[in-house]
Parts: sequence; C-alpha cells; structure tokens
Amino acid sequence: MRTATLLFILLAALLLIWLIATVIIIIVLISKNKNTNASATVVNTYLRCTACGEIIPNGSQFCPKCGTPANNAATFTTNTVPQDGPSAGFAVLGFFFPLIGLILYLVWKDQTPLKAKSSGMGALTGFISSVVFSILFVIIYVVFILGIFSMYM
Repeated sequence: MRTATLLFILLAALLLIWLIATVIIIIVLISKNKNTNASATVVNTYLRCTACGEIIPNGSQFCPKCGTPANNAATFTTNTVPQDGPSAGFAVLGFFFPLIGLILYLVWKDQTPLKAKSSGMGALTGFISSVVFSILFVIIYVVFILGIFSMYM
C-alpha cells in the first residue's frame, strides 16, 4: 500500500514538473520569436506617366497607354512591409490544437514562414506534451489500480 502511494505521488510530481517545463519551453519559444526581426522592407521603384498616370515598365522609352516619352515620367518609390512575423497567438493555438497548428504551418510555410514556424513549433510542443501526458496518465492509472487491488489481497 505504501509503495503504491509513494509511486503515485512520484508520478504526480513528475507530471507537474513536465507541465512546468512545457510552459517554460513555450515562453522561451515565444520570447525568442519576438526578438527575431523578420519584417524586411521591400522598396519598389517605378515610373508613372505624367500625362495619363499609367505605370511605365522598366526599360520602356514611351508610355504604353498614351505614347508620352518616358523622360517626362515621374519616379515613384513604394515601401511595402510583408505581413510576416512570429506570432505568440498562433504558437499557443498550435499548442492546444496541434492539428490546427500543423495545418497552419503547411498552408503558410511559403508565404509567411515566421508565422508558420510559430504555429508549427506550438503544434510540435503540444503534440509531444500530449503524448507524454497520456503515457504518464496511463502509468498513474495502472499504479492506482494496482494499489487498490493490493489493498484487497
């Protein structure tokens, strides 16, 4: 009886330690992703016709719409910032729902790799945690049942 109780307490303590370690890992992953500077600014330069406003392709000498010479065109620059960056929200979503995190990773891996990495890491951490929790619960359950049976024998 005492052995089963001690084993049960030991496994419960291991479960608690694993839960704390998982939370620490998620916090470290999220803080690591926040420090990553991934939003690079893309600068696009193009010519716009002053007569009709049409964009003139690079290397063209005349406007394709109205025929105005390109040397009369105005130069414009645009700065675009891709909407990619690490996301703690998607990491947490992937942790609690690993299948959704995996789907988000597969969908976003080419367009927004940092968001994909966040959801994928959350999904991987959540899946590993659920497997470990399941194994520990089975062990605790077996020890508990054996403890009950040993009382009556």
